[in-house]
Amino acid sequence: MGGILIGLKLSLLLVGSADVTVSGVKSTVPSRTDYQIVVPLNFGGSGFGFDLQPSIGFGDVTSFGLYLGPAYHLGIKKNLYVNFGIGPQVRYLSDSTIDMGADIQARIPVGVTYYAQPDLGLFAEIGLGYGATGYKAKVPAGTTGPAADFHLGTGTAFDFGIGVRYP
Repeated sequence: MGGILIGLKLSLLLVGSADVTVSGVKSTVPSRTDYQIVVPLNFGGSGFGFDLQPSIGFGDVTSFGLYLGPAYHLGIKKNLYVNFGIGPQVRYLSDSTIDMGADIQARIPVGVTYYAQPDLGLFAEIGLGYGATGYKAKVPAGTTGPAADFHLGTGTAFDFGIGVRYP
């Protein structure tokens, strides 16, 4: 494994329903599913390094995200590596019904990479997350009255992805 790795990952993201009670008022954010395209970058190669994973997601909402965290890639055999890490993941949420929205979560990725060729690895990764998610709905054009509610909650997220990595 070289010093800088780049890849392409297709991922399924499941964000559970999230709710929080503030001053006796309960706020809920419904669960959602996104399909993500991720460009994972690892700085450090085999051993300790940092992962940077920008993503774009499509599904219930459109999301633009970034994960950054320390990672450890451990060589098990000549062509087989396992990795794990922890770090923050943030996502900006966009949709025709959302005025503004965001996710802020702690994420723990765990994965395995198999190098079928010296410079081409196939990998699978799962990520477990917990944090806050929220959005403010758009007020339909031409309507008057109170502004749209802001929905906020804390909850879990799970993602699974497969991809290729060079070198």
